[in-house]
Amino acid sequence: DTTYKIKEFGGSSAEECILTPDNEKIVFDATVDEPDSWHFGERPSAIFVYDIKSQKTIRISPVGYCCLSPHLDGNKIYFECLTPNSLIRNICSMDVDGKNFRIEFRDCSSFSISKN
Repeated sequence: DTTYKIKEFGGSSAEECILTPDNEKIVFDATVDEPDSWHFGERPSAIFVYDIKSQKTIRISPVGYCCLSPHLDGNKIYFECLTPNSLIRNICSMDVDGKNFRIEFRDCSSFSISKN
């Protein structure tokens, strides 16, 4: 795993930090520097987890996807994802540890999760 140092955080109303149910990790998205031009010249976003105890930040979303707007449902993260130079958004999911990445809904965005 690669540990990241966050240069700067805040300044956008779109940024969110989500505390995991065990109160041990914070899930968030942030823009990343990818080597190639991505998503029509803009930098992509990735999903990160900050471990409060170890004070380490780890990127958990796969390289090659722009992953943003995370929502937490238990220990599963749901988020919007795009592939390079595509306007088609998908709803994806993965575990908080970054395992079990999958596309849940193709050509779908702007979702919400509610508890009954």
